[in-house]
Amino acid sequence: MNSGVNPVRPLYSPSKVSLIEVFFVCFALGSLLVVDLWALFHSNYVFLVIFFLTLKVYFVTEFFNTASYQPRSVTSKSFLIYGSRGNQEFWWMQMLTVVEVLFKPWGEHRLTAVIGAAIAIVGLYMRHLAMKQCSDSFNHYIATVRKPHHKLVTSGVYAISRHPSYLGFWLYVIGTQLLLNTYTNLVLDILILHYFFTKRIAYEEWMLVNKFYGQDYVEYQKRVGVYIP
Repeated sequence: MNSGVNPVRPLYSPSKVSLIEVFFVCFALGSLLVVDLWALFHSNYVFLVIFFLTLKVYFVTEFFNTASYQPRSVTSKSFLIYGSRGNQEFWWMQMLTVVEVLFKPWGEHRLTAVIGAAIAIVGLYMRHLAMKQCSDSFNHYIATVRKPHHKLVTSGVYAISRHPSYLGFWLYVIGTQLLLNTYTNLVLDILILHYFFTKRIAYEEWMLVNKFYGQDYVEYQKRVGVYIP
């Protein structure tokens, strides 16, 4: 019998979000968080433990931001831990970082570490604001077809940089290398991110000009820079 009440449509696509998978990822992250908190007071590698904590914050906020502000595109892989393009390169970068921490010939400089931690936090917050303010127009993958919910956002953090989510990620990565005093990986990450973002932004902005916003985006390019070295 039809009660006349329309069924509530979920904000996300159940076919893309396995709640069981999300549960196990959260359980694993929570378990590792407990280990990190214990190690924070018992390990000789305090800065490395803090680095692991920031990684967990990054993963959780990626999923939280996507689920909260881009429910159309959220998936079980939105933590960006696995199942996304660039994951292999990302984890290679983290592995090389850990290796340098364990075998680096120089000591730890606390002032540099504190400055690095502050930069990493600013980066994570900027990325959060970028995903929040762009809302449904944001996607982890470059869109190639304009849809009705796509809007050009030029206010907030988008008045600071045309790609604040990328800038936030860049600041996070560079900040964590300073936190750990891993200067070899700092230089390596700057080079890798320069190569990656140069290609990605060039392609994305071509799409934004030619397929999405036309002259409006050209004028936006004239007013606001990217600011990623």
